[in-house]
Amino acid sequence: MDESSTVSQLLEHLLAHQDDVAIENIQSLYAGVGEPTWRAYAHQVQYLHDLSYVEDKTLAQNPYAEVATTAQVRDYYLQLRSQALAGNADAINDLGWHFLNGFGLAYEPVLAEKLLTIAAAEGALMARFNLGQQAYYGKGMAVDVALAAQYYEQALEDAHPWAALALGRLYDTQGSEDEHDLPADQARAVDYYQQAAEWKLYEAGFYLGQMFLKHDSEHYNLADALYWLQWSATHGCSFSSEALARYYVEDCFLDFPREAARALYCFWRDFSIRQNGYESEQWLALDEAIEVPHSNCLELCD
Repeated sequence: MDESSTVSQLLEHLLAHQDDVAIENIQSLYAGVGEPTWRAYAHQVQYLHDLSYVEDKTLAQNPYAEVATTAQVRDYYLQLRSQALAGNADAINDLGWHFLNGFGLAYEPVLAEKLLTIAAAEGALMARFNLGQQAYYGKGMAVDVALAAQYYEQALEDAHPWAALALGRLYDTQGSEDEHDLPADQARAVDYYQQAAEWKLYEAGFYLGQMFLKHDSEHYNLADALYWLQWSATHGCSFSSEALARYYVEDCFLDFPREAARALYCFWRDFSIRQNGYESEQWLALDEAIEVPHSNCLELCD
């Protein structure tokens, strides 16, 4: 019996048939941990075409764009099951991701781990990253950050962009007592974040900016900090535009003249509001802190 037949028989045993599969409520397309295969395709389109984001429904690879009913979820499960039994490693990964998150299918983390392990052995790009996420968050198992790091490193060897970002977060932990942290290593964190940025994961620019802004860090570099925050903000990351606005209120008094700082604050404050579509109370407090009338921000930036 060849290996493919053995895997097919194992999957036949693990995966419920049509009448036995448990269907759960459909959640947000971005709910849960880990990544289904279609998100990798979406990121590839974003990366190749230098886009800030990709509209989900423009991608044929997004199977949930038109899934709205229990019957449709069941049909999609059966489609994935058939592909998995035929040896499609990405389909095995996607089934594991669904069971890991209780997304459309019942939450079954033990089954998820088995499927993701098979998918990784069969060459699915996302599977080792998803195993790392399961270990990191302790879904159906004890939190094991060292194991998560091992999986992330393996995923990074396969050029998985989110693995670089995850590893950066593991080592960017100075002063933290979180059980999900490894001993702080800012040099390694910077290296991983820069790898993620090279793959155009724009969130990485936020973390790089925050690291380079720390005055007590050996990596302090104001020019690099502002570059990465602006790169991230202008590619759609609202938390980077918010960080820039706060910087020009709270931290830049040694670096910029007062009037320049006020104008730059207004620019990034309004940039953030446009990105988010709302004005939060934090901006009212910051306006008061630098004595800028709330209604005059746009005028100062003109």
